[in-house]
Amino acid sequence: MVTETKTKIRVDANELTLAEHAEAAEIAAASGHPLDAPGGQFYSVAAMAFLVQRRTDPTFTYEQALALKMGDLEMVNNDEEKARAVNNGGAPQPSPESGT
Repeated sequence: MVTETKTKIRVDANELTLAEHAEAAEIAAASGHPLDAPGGQFYSVAAMAFLVQRRTDPTFTYEQALALKMGDLEMVNNDEEKARAVNNGGAPQPSPESGT
């Protein structure tokens, strides 16, 4: 039995231009899913995945992006990586004002 390894779509919000972020919000809203609606963040992720994938595959559609599973994506969260570098998961950093 041969299994096909599917390449994940890498979505790094820091690699999208501001225009692409605006376009992602417009795409999600135009499909009837504004970002502030329940589940809106998932439509935003689909729109970002669509924009990223469209760079290398112009035939890729937003509808295909909506059909993706989270496992099909490599989500990059640089803020989370920075937080791990600052705090290794122990107690919160002491506040200089409170002394705790």
